[in-house]
Amino acid sequence: MISLKKHLWISGFIFTLHNLEEAIGFWYLDLDFKQITLSGFSMLYSIVAITIIAWIAIVWVIVNANVLHRLRLLTLFSVIFLTNAFFPHILGAVYTKFYFPALITSVLLYIPYSVWLLLHLKKEYATLQQLGKIIGVGLVVTWIFVLLLQLIANMIFNT
Repeated sequence: MISLKKHLWISGFIFTLHNLEEAIGFWYLDLDFKQITLSGFSMLYSIVAITIIAWIAIVWVIVNANVLHRLRLLTLFSVIFLTNAFFPHILGAVYTKFYFPALITSVLLYIPYSVWLLLHLKKEYATLQQLGKIIGVGLVVTWIFVLLLQLIANMIFNT
């Protein structure tokens, strides 16, 4: 069994590095894709907010929660990292044929760490169905949350 607490701290650190690269990239590039504007300032706000929320979850789960909650949060982080590496970062770079913010940490940190972590975490679940349920529900809730945060940031900073 791997140390869930240790890997929650590592995940938080990797998430923060990734978000730092992303914030700097969006801030300086101020990307505009065919009239879908991603304002550097609204992206920065969203990235900072999601990073703070993730750290609150990490610290709360490490300090207050049981092993099952730590396992679920770590599983969720690893799946989010893996999917987020491809969408939007790698696909964004392919689409633009240019550096897309957070591409470097996606390729060098998110993908290898997430694959390694998921291979170890799947052993902690009694069945693959349990793992799949955590992944499915977690991803849906997380992506809805991220999209809402983006929408709120755009409403605040693009008005």
